[in-house]
Amino acid sequence: MMKLGVISKHNMERFDKKIIEKNKSIPLENRDETKQGLALKALEDSMYQLDSEILQDMFATLIASSLDNRKNAAVLPSFSSILKDLSSDDAILIKKIYMLNAVSTADIKLTQTLGDNVLPCLEDIMLFDDGSMLHQPISVNTLNRLGLISLHKTSLVQPNFALNYKHFRQNNNQFHKYANKQISRLKGGTPPFNSFVIKEGYITMTNLGKTFGRIVID
Repeated sequence: MMKLGVISKHNMERFDKKIIEKNKSIPLENRDETKQGLALKALEDSMYQLDSEILQDMFATLIASSLDNRKNAAVLPSFSSILKDLSSDDAILIKKIYMLNAVSTADIKLTQTLGDNVLPCLEDIMLFDDGSMLHQPISVNTLNRLGLISLHKTSLVQPNFALNYKHFRQNNNQFHKYANKQISRLKGGTPPFNSFVIKEGYITMTNLGKTFGRIVID
């Protein structure tokens, strides 16, 4: 317990420093205490997330935004509650999506040559323009549940997205290999699942998510 207290004290000191630095960046003429209650709520909610560097940054930014008249009209009480519900992985992902605004995705579904059954295998694999791919279904579900992102199950007609889809289809990647392993495991069915199809989609920020990003990430 003593070790935990030392770690907590260290986290609190780092967090206090971040809050001070963020507040110092607000010009005197833009400092506004009319939303001080929201800043205090954010400070209280932040106590649950002090072990995460990125969430410390986001909470410090939210507190500063609450005291800045250029931003605080858009600050909602739910923003600190949302941050309290995020994991570090969730926070990293929402920051990445916010910076890009939209991300291409792919779903993999197992199919039968004879039969109409389709079996979901992997959903919302994120495809980035640099060729990297990311599968974080729990984080995607969390961000969607909180209303920060929208999931679309149709292709987005945009050159870079078309290349991402093409690259994913042609590349024998880890996700294709996983699907083939699942097909092998299900060979005993009648009729068996013997192939897979790829369904294209994309993720966008919702209006709430965009406002959240401007207040908490920018």
